[in-house]
Amino acid sequence: MVDNTAHGPNAKKGKKGSSTGGGRMLHPLAQSQDLIGGYYRRYNVIRKQSMSFTASNQRVLAFDMDYMHIMPAETGKTLFESNSKTTSISFNDVVGSKVSRRHPKSFRVVVLRGNEASEQKRYDFEAKSVVEAAEIVEEIKKNMLQYHV
Repeated sequence: MVDNTAHGPNAKKGKKGSSTGGGRMLHPLAQSQDLIGGYYRRYNVIRKQSMSFTASNQRVLAFDMDYMHIMPAETGKTLFESNSKTTSISFNDVVGSKVSRRHPKSFRVVVLRGNEASEQKRYDFEAKSVVEAAEIVEEIKKNMLQYHV
């Protein structure tokens, strides 16, 4: 998919590198809202593991209109050296999210796991600041409202 601003047989070709008819390459699955800069939020967080002897991992928490993506952070490792994967969770499967009262930089996200409504998975994260933790939880709750009416 190429985004050309000039269309039709009478469209003039501009000079190479000019702003008219720029021919910006897009992903084949890109939607029309992606052309105008659709909704997308991205936060660098630390994933806290429930067991104290395991190390905390840096992650990127990204939100688009329908999904929350937990991605590995951009480290110096190459694609094949990294053993972590991206997890995409529909906001339909998010049960809740809240900031910890004891540690205000920490927040929790609870999601449904599998087909059983009784199975849940908890993700514990730590944001860079108290304000960012509150902002992330607010974004999650706002996106949950689309599905939990």
